[in-house]
Amino acid sequence: MAFTKGNSFIFRCYKIYPNPFSDEIFVENLLGDEYFIIYDFLGRNIIEGKCSGTIKLPQIKSGIYYLTILNNTNQTTFKSIKR
Repeated sequence: MAFTKGNSFIFRCYKIYPNPFSDEIFVENLLGDEYFIIYDFLGRNIIEGKCSGTIKLPQIKSGIYYLTILNNTNQTTFKSIKR
């Protein structure tokens, strides 16, 4: 993700771990205005909320999921696997 400050580009790279995950996903390098959405492999919205650094997911079944992080101007999607 990139945004501008004056004439410069600033790149924001989220760090998502662990992958595969058990019950939690950790997100680093947040600006503070991000929200998340978790989709299953069929594109169904599973859970969403304000992204504060830890996303707790003990209730979802094992499988492939997509974590989308959104802020006011951009969105970034990560493939994640629940054990």
